[in-house]
Amino acid sequence: MRKVYYLDRSIHGFLFSLTLFSCESKLEGKVPLRHKGKFPTKEPLWLCYALDMEKLVKLEPLYKLLRLLLWTGQLTDERASSAIIVAPASGGKTSSFEHVQCGQSLLLGDLTARSMKDILSEKHKNVTHLLLGDMLAMFGHKKATVDLTKQIVAKLTGEVLTNDPWSGESIEPRSLGLITAIPDKDFPRYQKEIDKGGFGSRFLIAKFSYGDKTKAEVHDHIMRNGYANGRPEAPFTMNNPGKKKVVLPLPVARKVKELGIDIARDPLGYRAHRQLRALVKASARSKNKGTASNSDFEAVEELRNFFVGDGKQL
Repeated sequence: MRKVYYLDRSIHGFLFSLTLFSCESKLEGKVPLRHKGKFPTKEPLWLCYALDMEKLVKLEPLYKLLRLLLWTGQLTDERASSAIIVAPASGGKTSSFEHVQCGQSLLLGDLTARSMKDILSEKHKNVTHLLLGDMLAMFGHKKATVDLTKQIVAKLTGEVLTNDPWSGESIEPRSLGLITAIPDKDFPRYQKEIDKGGFGSRFLIAKFSYGDKTKAEVHDHIMRNGYANGRPEAPFTMNNPGKKKVVLPLPVARKVKELGIDIARDPLGYRAHRQLRALVKASARSKNKGTASNSDFEAVEELRNFFVGDGKQL
């Protein structure tokens, strides 16, 4: 028995949001299911289903980044990469997480040390990434709770957790990536807390905003009732998941090094360099290649504007 998610639609600001309703259903391979509720389509729905938002909000570049981040969890010699998405409120951050949710990720509404106990349990052994739709939820608890949560997350994302945080008993070594989001107006206010103790250096900071042309297109789409008439698309799924080694040839590695220095948020930039290496390898891994090529570097270089200055304008 596995969870199947059905989706409803609602307007959220100038975008629409996805509302998830779960039910228990048995899946055989990739056999499609049909929703029997009020969802206005006869198209099949799948596990981790998401609506096509690209025409509405031009989020495909963000989807590409998120998919590569998830693929870093399928590498034997790299840590699963982590990222904080910084963008306007109602800008589609959480909806983009729903779009890439799959068997290797766990979508969360909150994150505390207590919830970590379930996350680290055997039933989530294949999960390599946590998707926290709103980072403010993690900071909305008492200071002691926040500090303990950050301590565990720092261990999971930057090192390897080898002991149960509550009992101290030895556990199977575990590491996870965390992908989360925060509104651009709140990021400066919480940046000191994020960076404290080197916690923030574990994350790629990816920023984006909407240009006037895209805003106008979104409003036009809403005016034409496009948010209610769009067609669903197949979900993101990993083909042939499993941890494998990917070789990064020296000529490609040199280009990654320069890009890592370029986007670094701290004087050293070592972690940014490592994160980018993982992304380039992840591009190759997603194509089931054992060696990364220049095209894999270019796939990551295309995302450069997310990591510098005020971010990528969609």
